[in-house]
Amino acid sequence: MYRDLLQARGYEVVVSRNGDEAKLMLKRRELPSLVVANLSLPRLDGFALLAELKKASGTTSPPVLVISSSKELTGAAWNLKERLGVTELLATDADEVTVSDTLGRLVPLREDRSDAPAAGSAVPSPAHERWVADTLDRVAADVAKRFAVGIAVVSVTVNDREWFRVHVNLSQGPLAGSASPRSWSYIKQVVESREPLVVPDVLQHPVFSRNVFPPSGTIRGYVGVPITAGGGVITGALCLFDVEPLTLDARAIDALSDAAHRIALELEAGLERVHTQERFTALSRLALTDPVTGLANRRGGEEALAREVSRARRSGMPLSLVLFDIDHFKNINDRAGHAVGDRVLRGIAEILSASQRGSDLATRWGGEEFLVLLPDVGLTGARAFAERVRENVHNLAIGGAGTISVSAGVSEMQIDEDAAAALGRADVNLYRAKAAGRNRVEWDDAPAAARSWLQPGE
Repeated sequence: MYRDLLQARGYEVVVSRNGDEAKLMLKRRELPSLVVANLSLPRLDGFALLAELKKASGTTSPPVLVISSSKELTGAAWNLKERLGVTELLATDADEVTVSDTLGRLVPLREDRSDAPAAGSAVPSPAHERWVADTLDRVAADVAKRFAVGIAVVSVTVNDREWFRVHVNLSQGPLAGSASPRSWSYIKQVVESREPLVVPDVLQHPVFSRNVFPPSGTIRGYVGVPITAGGGVITGALCLFDVEPLTLDARAIDALSDAAHRIALELEAGLERVHTQERFTALSRLALTDPVTGLANRRGGEEALAREVSRARRSGMPLSLVLFDIDHFKNINDRAGHAVGDRVLRGIAEILSASQRGSDLATRWGGEEFLVLLPDVGLTGARAFAERVRENVHNLAIGGAGTISVSAGVSEMQIDEDAAAALGRADVNLYRAKAAGRNRVEWDDAPAAARSWLQPGE
């Protein structure tokens, strides 16, 4: 999701799953426009990584968005935000609207977005990228073993992403420290011509005898066959190198071409899975999103409510609900028109999104109703949240709408009730606010003992 949203804003996104790899990447590349860092990383954790970045970049540090599922880690990062250069914090389960709003505050929309993916194009996920790497590693190892050569190389471009995998059966590693494989004439000619290239003995060849296999060590035998599929989306070469003259016959080279063709088909099938998954994800998000406000719709809110109730019961932490209703919304629509009414809905949705934490979820619950779920927040915190939203809405100015206000009902789930009961109490409190004159927040003071949650393990 982070990758998709940033690429849609026109940015190149580079993902690293290890802290030490990310450290090297930051050293080798230009200073990024944004760093999104998970605090829990292997080899070098997020705290150490951000400290290194802050030390290296000094006053020119880019904005840093920290994500974590641990409240303890998040709190520690916030306490160290000056030292680490932390700009924003989000929970790992933050919804797409919250993440999009946060990214919008941290990085501008680039005017030149030529590097953003075209509409409908697949954006490979980290899982898909790992699958490509694992597939090519397996192919290189199988081919080297099958044809009994010293080195097997797969160089392939998939949707403009270049992959280079090698399997070495030699006691020394002649490929260490090599430059980009596409610059090697052995591979370049196969990729460009899309024809097999066979050099039985490099030392006896009038052209390739001058080429020393980078960076050191002389290669005697070479054969490369093209990899093509998907109307040019997948291009590359499958190559064999050996320190002895090549003894493969024509049938063996045909078999190597068949292997390259199977690689292309396998990669093509993988890309189709990405397209299918993206289409499914887009449709799923559409089904759970309100088109006017961009918030979760009733169905999405119901799924989130069930999920948060289960999580609260497992963790023993509180869960509060706030139900908002726009006062006299029908009058706004009747007097100013539905276009103004939609602007009011969007304005309130923006206030809710700006007021909530990354772990909270705002839902368009009905025509003019909004439900906000506040995990790990008790009644006092929920009341404060509702009052803050009520005040901000009262100050909201939208042309033609007149004075805008909301009424709110607040409830904290009790230990002996289900989601429907807690929601029903919030609804009752909402109508109490309406009956008391609107533009106010109401709640019920359940006994403290009834509102206490079991601690984990009790």
